Amino acid sequence: MKLYPNEIHFSHDSISQRFSCGRLIEDTYRQLRDGDIHVSVIPRMTVAWVDGKWFAWNGNRRLWTFRMLAKKGKLRKIAVDTTDEPIPRRRFTTQDGGIGVEVRGRSDLNLLGPQLWARLRDKSTQQSFVDSVVAAGLECLALHPSESGYFFSTEGGSWKYRHIPEDASSALSESEADPQYVALGDNERFFIEFENGARVWQAAKAFGKAVKRADDVYAVAFGPDDGWWVNTSDGSYWEGLPNALSKKLRRADESAEFVSLSASGGWFVRFPEEGWSYRGIDSVCHEKVQEEEGRGRSPTRITFGGDDDWVVQFH
Repeated sequence: MKLYPNEIHFSHDSISQRFSCGRLIEDTYRQLRDGDIHVSVIPRMTVAWVDGKWFAWNGNRRLWTFRMLAKKGKLRKIAVDTTDEPIPRRRFTTQDGGIGVEVRGRSDLNLLGPQLWARLRDKSTQQSFVDSVVAAGLECLALHPSESGYFFSTEGGSWKYRHIPEDASSALSESEADPQYVALGDNERFFIEFENGARVWQAAKAFGKAVKRADDVYAVAFGPDDGWWVNTSDGSYWEGLPNALSKKLRRADESAEFVSLSASGGWFVRFPEEGWSYRGIDSVCHEKVQEEEGRGRSPTRITFGGDDDWVVQFH
């Protein structure tokens, strides 16, 4: 069986910074990340089904390594063995339901688990969203550009949408394949990639050219005034972005891995190694980011929607 790393929960509250052979878990992670070794050389971990979730029956240190790789986009699914044998109580020490784990003696390597703050003005939509995504492990999220609505897919492969623009909704319902990635914009703009590799979009001609010539599309963002950004295997392209964001993208030594734009001109950008920044975001959103930073978390994504809606994901 194969699972996404974030589908597997830690059974321990803390782990050693070394494997039993003496090798540092950080060194193994870096070798895997840099392609020096392949994940297939790592012994399979065993998982157990407990209260509706998969937990590590063994291999919590391996799970830390896999979670770190997934966080960097270097790993999707891993092969695991399963067991019906219960996890011994003395080893089942997690205090947060297995979401995160501490690395003893290396607090900088702690995995605190994902955290999410959402403000959708329509309360029924917000409740629907929160009830659906708690502990789901978001893979993709798009918010309606002018009203309260959302599309999301999870690392477990499930997906759901509620009150999204009509053309995007039609494109989803007309395909027999599951959507893998969705981006939504104003004026009925959208981009959808399905699991079978098919792509559909409504956007500017320049956007279409960038998408057509790329083997892979990693991320898309639409902004006001027909602005757009796309990160592909051929590089990043954009038009009509706020000047400050455009300058930051041009001057960076690497392509951004995530960009989001609000209807009022605010934006958020995150780079793989150069960190993140934002400008012009809602004051409540800003306060939540500062609050979580004080707890040692950083925002991985801020997704903007219509009516001042936003969702912040932390790690």
